[in-house]
Amino acid sequence: MVELRRSLDDLRGPLPRDRDLPASLRLLAEDSRARGRLAVHCDIADDLPHLAAEVATALGQVAREALVNVERHAAAGNVAITLEHAAALVTLRIADDGAGIGPADLARPGHYGIQGMR
Repeated sequence: MVELRRSLDDLRGPLPRDRDLPASLRLLAEDSRARGRLAVHCDIADDLPHLAAEVATALGQVAREALVNVERHAAAGNVAITLEHAAALVTLRIADDGAGIGPADLARPGHYGIQGMR
């Protein structure tokens, strides 16, 4: 329960007020690298439009949860965080070289990370 509460607090916590989304994603990448389990590559577009605070917060929280999932479950060695802008679309992609996740994994009770990201 303690770990669950800590995870939920981390996921729902706001992005630091003095950082924009790109800076927050870079900080998440640095934190993951510092834990020593993953090689993390961060590729953020230079031409990002201004994002509403709610959108930036949601994307930051999704990235945080995705990295936690990779560290805990994927058995990955590498992960890439990509934030792109094309036309009116901003895309956040977290990709790893781990074991993957199947439909049965998504249906297991008591696991809410993927549902929360959706």
